[in-house]
Amino acid sequence: MIRRLFTLAFKNIFRARNRTMITIIAYAFGIGLYVFINSLLTGFYNTSVENIINKDIGEIKVMGNDYNIDDAIPLPETFFEYTKYTDISEQYEYCSPDMQFIASIITSDISAKTVIRGVETDKADSIFHYSNDIVEGVWIDRCNDNEVVIGGRIAHSLNLKLGDMFTLIFKNRDGNFDAFDLNVGGIISTGNPNIDRLSIFMPLAKAQEFMAANGLISGISIKTKKYNTEKIKINETFTGVSAYTWEDLSEDFLNLDKMKSGFSSILIFMIVIVATVGIFNTILLGMFERKREVGMLKAMGMSRRQIELLFSIEGGIIGFVGSVAGIAFGFLINLPFVIKGFDLSVYGDMDIGYPVQGVVKSLWGFEFIIPALILGVIIAVLASYYPARRAARLEPVKTLRD
Repeated sequence: MIRRLFTLAFKNIFRARNRTMITIIAYAFGIGLYVFINSLLTGFYNTSVENIINKDIGEIKVMGNDYNIDDAIPLPETFFEYTKYTDISEQYEYCSPDMQFIASIITSDISAKTVIRGVETDKADSIFHYSNDIVEGVWIDRCNDNEVVIGGRIAHSLNLKLGDMFTLIFKNRDGNFDAFDLNVGGIISTGNPNIDRLSIFMPLAKAQEFMAANGLISGISIKTKKYNTEKIKINETFTGVSAYTWEDLSEDFLNLDKMKSGFSSILIFMIVIVATVGIFNTILLGMFERKREVGMLKAMGMSRRQIELLFSIEGGIIGFVGSVAGIAFGFLINLPFVIKGFDLSVYGDMDIGYPVQGVVKSLWGFEFIIPALILGVIIAVLASYYPARRAARLEPVKTLRD
């Protein structure tokens, strides 16, 4: 009996071919956007996480106990002894100390805020591979004594080129203001705007000298897969320092991602609702047009439940075909963004909230296929419920007389 109902339902929905096709296209558009937007946002999210871990923080960042997690850059009074790095580095293969502090960079006619990153060149490169991101000049291990590596975006905004001189002004750990003339020895582009827009790299020893903080560091970056477990281990083993995961230090980004995902879900939901109304109207109109036929089916012995099931199957078929077409449509519009990516350079230096820049590639949203298909069919069946109930309540005698 079920097989016959499916055969009859399939024939019925294509009687009004144009109306059915318009409904399927509208439904496919909503499902397609669901697949595409989720795939694109997943691409942005994954690239952002890679940039945070592989170019900025690592999986774990160890700070002094007095560090305030709301501070983007640790304050000088939270610096701690380099010996802590020596102890911790024995436990991890990829471990890098650093000293970060805020300074002002001044050229002949422009000034800007910058973040100084003092690092041990080989240790930092083993985690972040900064030497691979040099677009002009050299990495700091090959710079002259008065040369530093500067982020590509800040170099562009200050019109600084390779070999140009600028002045760095900052307050050291003793509370005294100091100034140094430095030259651009290298320009770096990591793909993380938080680095490229703000950072100047120099050897750790030079940063310690500038800050009058010899023997001190501001943080330790660690790469380890079991970062949540290792965070607890570090906090329990070592005194005077606190460990944070990249998630702890990226709360603003994670909240923004959830908010944008929520907005996209609302948009997609509204589109699907409009498409669902189309399915509702298609099934309802079909019921009115086939009132006599429904009456005959009931007169021939078809039960109310079977009539309900017939119209529900019709809605389910439209939902299934629309969902499959929508998934194919979503993959089709996603294809160029997977191959070529989404070029953010057209927006200039506009901050979109994600730590990404340049070209960001979308992903194939295979994990969205089954949910999209199941959701599409369920919504379509639910949209058919009222027309199906109404059809099941038709009186055979009355419908055949009309």
